[in-house]
Amino acid sequence: MIEEKENFNTTLDLGRLAVFDSTTFNNNELELNEDEIVNEAEKNLKLIFTELYKLKNIQNGEEKENVDYDKPLNAVKLPFPSTILPRSKAIPKHSKTLTKWEEFAKERGISKKKKARMVYSEKLDEYLPRWGKNSVKKMESKADYILEDKPKFEGKNPFTMQKQESKLKVLKNKKQEEDNKEKYLKNKREKDSKLKGNIKEERKKLEIAQKSTASLGRFDKKLKNEQKINPLKYKKVSSDVFSSTKAEKSRDSKLLSKIIKKGE
Repeated sequence: MIEEKENFNTTLDLGRLAVFDSTTFNNNELELNEDEIVNEAEKNLKLIFTELYKLKNIQNGEEKENVDYDKPLNAVKLPFPSTILPRSKAIPKHSKTLTKWEEFAKERGISKKKKARMVYSEKLDEYLPRWGKNSVKKMESKADYILEDKPKFEGKNPFTMQKQESKLKVLKNKKQEEDNKEKYLKNKREKDSKLKGNIKEERKKLEIAQKSTASLGRFDKKLKNEQKINPLKYKKVSSDVFSSTKAEKSRDSKLLSKIIKKGE
């Protein structure tokens, strides 16, 4: 929004709250007169405030129905700035990636609307805050001076019974939250135990696959983070291997004599 004064020396940009004044001062003097500069600045400041007040009246409206109670009294929405300024940062190369919820909301046309803080109460005929100390719910409950005596009250004070019912609801909600939390933890423990069992089974299958080749998996291509399996883990080793050298020599000589006899 650009506006000019009658002398065409001042340009106003409300979007940036700026005034561009091209007024010339007396060039005959060696130094500028400070009073003239202050007077010109005061005039320009008054010009900004007058235009802002005009804008406020236009936005708020004269009728009470158009008044936005969430907005402060002297709040003004500034127009789009008309003065072009250089960017302080580079233009982003890639647009921000949307989250799964944002993509879902975009597909379904869901728009997140912010609830107004002030709510109109038909019972009290005034605007009250949605939450807080003097909220609508609290103020309307205070305004209930008369209550119908229902059979559920059993002849007791209906006001005290109503308070007790509200407290009982709060306790029930807390109990429900605790039960849901315990149920969630129980399901999580069961899933974790099943996952551990599956890991053991997969490890056994991997050991069988590694030993299925002639080289017991020595020359096989290893997977990422694959554990090395001991090939002698499930293999029975003869006790003769761990015997003395004399027993080994006698065993070899007996075997050699058997081979010679067969050859004759």
